[in-house]
Amino acid sequence: MRLFNRSSFRGKSIGLRIMETLYKQQLLDGIKFDFVDAEIYLIPFFEKLGYKTIDTSNIMFG
Repeated sequence: MRLFNRSSFRGKSIGLRIMETLYKQQLLDGIKFDFVDAEIYLIPFFEKLGYKTIDTSNIMFG
C-alpha cells in the first residue's frame, strides 16, 4: 500500500493519525511485525510512530 499526503495537508498531523489508525488495526488483526520501505526524508516521520531504521544501504539517488 502506498499513502500520499497532499502538500496542503502536510504539517497538520493527518498522516500521523492515519498511520496510527492503521497500526492499531494491525494490532487488532494480530499483526505484530511491520516494515516500511520509504524515502529517506520520511525516516523522522516513521520514527515518531516507533519504527526503527534497520538499513539505508539501498537508497538510490537521482
